[in-house]
Amino acid sequence: MKNSNASNSTPQEPEGSSPKIRVLIADDHELIRWNLKRLIALLPGLVVIGEATTGHEALKLANKHKPELVFMDISMPEMDGVEATRRIVCANPATRILVISVHADRRYAAAMLSLGAVGYIIKDHLCDELRPAVEAVMSGRIYVSPEIASGEDE
Repeated sequence: MKNSNASNSTPQEPEGSSPKIRVLIADDHELIRWNLKRLIALLPGLVVIGEATTGHEALKLANKHKPELVFMDISMPEMDGVEATRRIVCANPATRILVISVHADRRYAAAMLSLGAVGYIIKDHLCDELRPAVEAVMSGRIYVSPEIASGEDE
């Protein structure tokens, strides 16, 4: 008889708890992933189900675990976040991609949104913008860092 409590890589919710939004983090910098996990832990209703250091890993994990939300860096080795976003959105249209980037440039944000990302946060503003960005994108709205949206990058 198969053990229904067997361990797998997807966290299980205790019976009676509300389901959590499953999150994948894709960034090649360990410090960013570590800090992002700590910030996500402060937000109720989110659980990190995986981490990727390349676009290829992000695509593989997204296809395997079908997260509701992916935090995606743009500049990663092997396959960048641009191509990974395009492929994830194509394969899993319900997955929301929230870009986290050092590029405070409207052109980057516009390009990522045109590929299907639903949000764009500048990494320098992650602490202040994570909560409103997650709330916006999980409610079906687009979120762009105010610095970019207001045109201060020009």
